[in-house]
Amino acid sequence: MTIDAVIVSEKHFLQSYRRPDARDEGYAFLCERELLPLRARTLTTEAGKSLVHLATWVYWNGCVDERNLPRITERNEIKVHGLIMPGLEGLHCEFTYKDGELKPASHSGALGRLVHAMGVPRRSHNLDDCEYERLPRYLDVMDRLSRIERDRMLYDFAEVMFREKLRKTKSGGYDRYFLALRHHPTKQCAQEYGQSVVHLLNRLQVGVFFEDKQVQTPIVRERYKCELRLRVKQVQTLSEGTRPLVQVIKRLT
Repeated sequence: MTIDAVIVSEKHFLQSYRRPDARDEGYAFLCERELLPLRARTLTTEAGKSLVHLATWVYWNGCVDERNLPRITERNEIKVHGLIMPGLEGLHCEFTYKDGELKPASHSGALGRLVHAMGVPRRSHNLDDCEYERLPRYLDVMDRLSRIERDRMLYDFAEVMFREKLRKTKSGGYDRYFLALRHHPTKQCAQEYGQSVVHLLNRLQVGVFFEDKQVQTPIVRERYKCELRLRVKQVQTLSEGTRPLVQVIKRLT
């Protein structure tokens, strides 16, 4: 696996259209911005890093609907806007914000198709439902790159994860922090998903090791919630140093 590995090919992208020869106004724009075909190298650019932010936000906090419109469920519109706009400005520079959802208004069809083709599932009106429960395919590709090639890309993902998903338990104690991850239909599915997150975090090599036994799967409204419990020492270690992930932890703790 090299930095030139293709994450989303043009053929894969076009499969999301009902007609094979279909195009929308954003298709050419994606090609002009070298976002299609999407390569691992692309994710090192400003537009690529913003795309990682957008795909991560949609994966955890929103959805791609049947019209291929990416939605972001987030009360703080300014924060979301600041994360994803620097590299994608001009691609979808207009937003609407209503009922707690931030929706891109320009070229959203093409952008939503691209995000979906990266491995972010479409969801129904029930945000707990999705087509599959695994890490997005773009993370699989990045995870197989060399350390130097993948570091910056994975940190963009990890920053969003720790910024939005780090919580404190009500009881406190030895593992009083946890990452609140996705809901799953079965306990096994939630456990396997948590283990894939553990693997990804360990590949970041941030100076602390995560273990499978830290994955917890409490049941909430007939769905299994995936939580990654963090030991106090782990949070302390992540809070010391100069790497990008560390700065996120500092703000949270």
